[in-house]
Amino acid sequence: MFRALLLQQWFNLSDRDLSEAIADRLSFKSFLGLSLSDPVPDDTTFCRFRQKLQEESLLEKLFLLLDGQDDDYIGITRNGKIYYKSDPDARWTVKRGKLPCGYKVHVNADESGIARRLEMTPANVHDSSKQ
Repeated sequence: MFRALLLQQWFNLSDRDLSEAIADRLSFKSFLGLSLSDPVPDDTTFCRFRQKLQEESLLEKLFLLLDGQDDDYIGITRNGKIYYKSDPDARWTVKRGKLPCGYKVHVNADESGIARRLEMTPANVHDSSKQ
């Protein structure tokens, strides 16, 4: 159930939208450990679970615990995406309010639009540093 609340947080879903997304998306079912035939909890189940965690003062503690984990060890969560950092040269950056991890390809093209030079850098290398 806590994993479902993580999906809800990452994808900014209401309780009803969360239930529908779990029923619809294989990736959500897989993340939650559900088979295709397993029943999907309804929106009131999520609401009650969240309220119970809040009553026990556990909800914020669990999210803080998750935030404190080593990103390289457990996988990195950002903006509704789960990444498994397996490439030690890939880097995080911020672009238009999003947090992509990976690389950039810098292309130098002539006047006709034909690429003359390509270079790949970690995502955190600023575009203006490439000439």
